[in-house]
Amino acid sequence: MKIINKADWRYKNLPGREMWKILDKDNDGIESMSVCLVKIPKGEIVRPEHAHKETDEFIYIIHGNGEIYINKKKYEIFKNTGILVQEMEMHYIKNTGNSEMEALCIFVPPSSVEKYILNHKDEKTNN
Repeated sequence: MKIINKADWRYKNLPGREMWKILDKDNDGIESMSVCLVKIPKGEIVRPEHAHKETDEFIYIIHGNGEIYINKKKYEIFKNTGILVQEMEMHYIKNTGNSEMEALCIFVPPSSVEKYILNHKDEKTNN
């Protein structure tokens, strides 16, 4: 068993979002998953578009609404939506709501930003 308090989360400022690493292999020694909390300001886009090699990502929207693009297809997302992004699916999120979006991201097996496969065609529009 392991209890992780908010004071133990590690902060990272990334393009279009703020991220708090709650649980990860490098800092917690957990081999099976990594977990982070992401906050996306109103009007922002998580960029660049990216995929995860050998990792699935489950995204749970805690607050806010917007769009997720997976392999160029747009899906509406909102509070209490869960999205499974499977390995190698290119994706990004756009906050189209009137407030900050907050999401919990779970990666199985663990992943890190440094391992993302990036699409740098157009970081602003992700096209």
